[in-house]
Amino acid sequence: MTVAIEITAIVEAVTIPNPNARCLLIRTDSQAACRAFTTGDIPDAHYSTLTKHLDAHPSLRARIQWIPGHSGIRGNEVAHAMSRVSLPGPPLWWPDSLKRTELLAMARLDRRERLDEMRNNRRVYPDPSHSMTRREAALVRRAQTHPLMTTHIQHYIQGKDGSPACVAFGGYPDNAHVLCDCPGGRAAMGESLKHIPINLRPATLEWLADSSPNIMKALLDI
Repeated sequence: MTVAIEITAIVEAVTIPNPNARCLLIRTDSQAACRAFTTGDIPDAHYSTLTKHLDAHPSLRARIQWIPGHSGIRGNEVAHAMSRVSLPGPPLWWPDSLKRTELLAMARLDRRERLDEMRNNRRVYPDPSHSMTRREAALVRRAQTHPLMTTHIQHYIQGKDGSPACVAFGGYPDNAHVLCDCPGGRAAMGESLKHIPINLRPATLEWLADSSPNIMKALLDI
């Protein structure tokens, strides 16, 4: 309901009669509302109102800008700054031509990707072996659920100095890179896994879904 009200308010701000207006900047703290305009996923009545108004005023430029709510709170400011790392620069202008079919196709693709991500995040892994100590079991569970301490997490979350990239090869140091993909760690991994039969040696992160105590133990030696 809140998003619908926010969308209505933005539409009214764009279409309000103002013969002297040439450039509009509309700020909102609703990411969902911004996403709805970006993908064209707004009610048909609002879409019709917008297109008619913009067609009638071809020189009008409208820009919708997201701003973090509760500005001034350090945690929110840090989160906003981190989000801008992947999308630097000013907000994008409202497009001159709206192709609804393309926008809806992009929205469907985005929805599928987000659903896949959510489904993966809810994935249930087997419990660590009962033969493990509490510390060993905690390390295995962190590797399964992705908060294992990597260079990237240490840099952005803990605020440590240095680059968030892999110190050996400059890649993005997520769990997949650190545990499986980094060439710098393959020799160490091979040494750690040599006691496991070749047919059981893990090659991808899928081995974290295996409940074998031997395979789980291999992680602790990397």
